Amino acid sequence: MSIRLYIRQNLEVLGVATLGVAAVAVGIGVAICSQKHPHLYTVCVSVGSSLIAAALVTLLSPVSREVYQRFVRLGIEDVYPSRDEIPKKKWTQWLRSARHQCVLLGIANNNWCRDGDFEPALFDRLRSKVEVQIFFLDPTSQEVVTRGKEDEGRNTEETIRKSIAVLWGLKQKLNTDADAQRRLKLYVYDATPSCGMTWVDSIMIVTHYLAGFANVTSPALIAKPVQSSPGERDLYSTYAENLERIRSRAVLLADENIKKYLPLS
Repeated sequence: MSIRLYIRQNLEVLGVATLGVAAVAVGIGVAICSQKHPHLYTVCVSVGSSLIAAALVTLLSPVSREVYQRFVRLGIEDVYPSRDEIPKKKWTQWLRSARHQCVLLGIANNNWCRDGDFEPALFDRLRSKVEVQIFFLDPTSQEVVTRGKEDEGRNTEETIRKSIAVLWGLKQKLNTDADAQRRLKLYVYDATPSCGMTWVDSIMIVTHYLAGFANVTSPALIAKPVQSSPGERDLYSTYAENLERIRSRAVLLADENIKKYLPLS
């Protein structure tokens, strides 16, 4: 588990410990620099030591260890209360780190289309023999009508169609490199859009859609495969199975059907 996740889990406790260290440091500083305030030294060190002790008891308690181990067993590497908290450059960095495969599951994948570094990162990976699969919510489905009612601030169907047009255009740019063009596969799916996923080799960045919020504010977690005990499974395996089920029913976009999914005007 990353230190970032540990800090997120114990932010308040670590803040108390930091305050305790600061109090002790002030007390020691007073003792070294001046002999005029012995009581201040005593108070600072006493209070600081108590704060540090309380924080350590909390951090080392069986409950804290149990929660920590539960996250480890699930394969959670990091968590974010909002996808928007992930630095924007991280997304293409993850894409560029792909060595075997990259799967992008979303509703419109609109942020990818608007990222100026996406096209060069995508082409670089495709030409490096990485297979890239991108899934869009089917703009002709009933699911897009439902999500459109929840998705304030944009026309969901229109946004999906425009994003498909962008990615289809990028695929056509690869017509001089048949192998790279073949490795870029675009799909539409009609399942309930419950989560988005950026799956790069053996790391998943998963964002959960909430009906009352914009996609960009969705909670996000980073999952990796772990060795599970008999009868247990990690989140990585669960999300992988979910993606495989979506892929088994998805429609591959090709010359024969692309017009159905492009902008209507």
